[in-house]
Amino acid sequence: MQKEKSGLVELESCRGHKFGKLYTSAQVRNGLEDFYNNKHGLFDGYLDFWTHVAEQFKDNQFVLGYDLMNEVYPGHAILKDTFEETTEEFDRFVLQPLY
Repeated sequence: MQKEKSGLVELESCRGHKFGKLYTSAQVRNGLEDFYNNKHGLFDGYLDFWTHVAEQFKDNQFVLGYDLMNEVYPGHAILKDTFEETTEEFDRFVLQPLY
């Protein structure tokens, strides 16, 4: 895929691929592993963002809750042969501590 000078993939290059193929790529899995392991403070930044959102809307009677992560993708765990057991482990040992 073609990249911009910044290192990001060019939008036009992405349009030639199906979303599922991009979303399950090694690059996305690596990025998610970095996020889950708080590499470079990625999760800390995410937590700061949601803390700010919650503070902004804490008294809003029309806000019922927040969807912190939609359709969580387990990164490299999906490649394991024992994925069914791995999902439970992923939920318990990776996601739960983040909450």
